[in-house]
Amino acid sequence: MATRRSAWLDEDLDAFREMARSFCEKELAPNQERWMSQKHVDRELWRLAGDVGLLCLSIPEEYGGGGGTFAHEIVLMEEQVRVGDTCWGVSLHNGTFAPYVLA
Repeated sequence: MATRRSAWLDEDLDAFREMARSFCEKELAPNQERWMSQKHVDRELWRLAGDVGLLCLSIPEEYGGGGGTFAHEIVLMEEQVRVGDTCWGVSLHNGTFAPYVLA
């Protein structure tokens, strides 16, 4: 079966997806049960995400963000869904809260 590729994807987003997928598989997938039990993710997750550049993806670099677009946020969300993450609220942080602060 052929896989449909969204028109908005490009090589930059493909490379970003590889990094996001690796992070989600390594840091998110194995911890879901524990985080659900403790009712929060570990603080260390946020530090690790910042270290690899997964926070504030669509915020301009001049303000400390990733300098990407909302497409980068979507790719990260797709990878979270792929590993079954329901705990890390980064989409609220990156896609909703950070743009309000920027504005």
